Amino acid sequence: MLHRGGSMRAESPVDGISLVCPVCRGVGPDGVFRAAPLGPAGAGLGCPACGAAFPVVDGVPIVLRDTDAWLRDELPTVLAREGLPAEVEARLLRGGGPVARSRARRAAYRASGDGPFQDAARAALAGLSGRVLELGCGTGWHGVPGFLGVDLDWILLGDYPGRRLLADALEPPLPGAAFDAVVALNLLDSCRDPALLLQQMDALLAPGGVLVLASPFAWDAAITPPAAWLDAASVQDFLASRGYSGRVSEHDWVLRHGPRTRTHLATWLCVAQR
Repeated sequence: MLHRGGSMRAESPVDGISLVCPVCRGVGPDGVFRAAPLGPAGAGLGCPACGAAFPVVDGVPIVLRDTDAWLRDELPTVLAREGLPAEVEARLLRGGGPVARSRARRAAYRASGDGPFQDAARAALAGLSGRVLELGCGTGWHGVPGFLGVDLDWILLGDYPGRRLLADALEPPLPGAAFDAVVALNLLDSCRDPALLLQQMDALLAPGGVLVLASPFAWDAAITPPAAWLDAASVQDFLASRGYSGRVSEHDWVLRHGPRTRTHLATWLCVAQR
């Protein structure tokens, strides 16, 4: 299998914080917000309130509002394994598909090495303590252990150096105000609703906590509707409206897709505390 065994207990991903059900999480007809904690079940985890079931594979919970829809598209990535002869693997992946896609992404991150953005991001992460959540964590290229990483890409998540959870950053199965720091590096312009991402980060953060945000604002209309695109000024306005203060900077980031193909991005980095 692609994933190593995980030490994360299914019912408690980090320091006693329980996962909550994304299916029935939300405001009920009576106007009261509810978030039912998940508990052990046959497949791994289950919701005692609505009966939803979530698999746990190699210690990694897969907790999504529509888990079946994700599995229809991504199941090959969960079942894929390493160690095949190179020629056999190349033939299997020649037709594309989710495994080929994710391995190409992983190869690009591994080949990109270090640079000004990576150095600045690592310096920002080194100052974090307590319970730290990283949304859209990918491979965890920064190498900082001890965080809880959340991503929708199973293969990238397999490289993450901390505890791992496959979930949607826009519908996180986590309780509010539970983390001392929330991190999102280059996720803002890679999700369908960046304003909702900012709101979720703010909701997950405990009072006095720290947000670390990075984005090149390299929007793609196939991922994010143009009407939802943000710029650095609008992000800073949102943070100011929520009582954050901090520092911003900009750094070069070079992503290597192949021996002669590179993308150069000017990446905005913000570290803000409420």
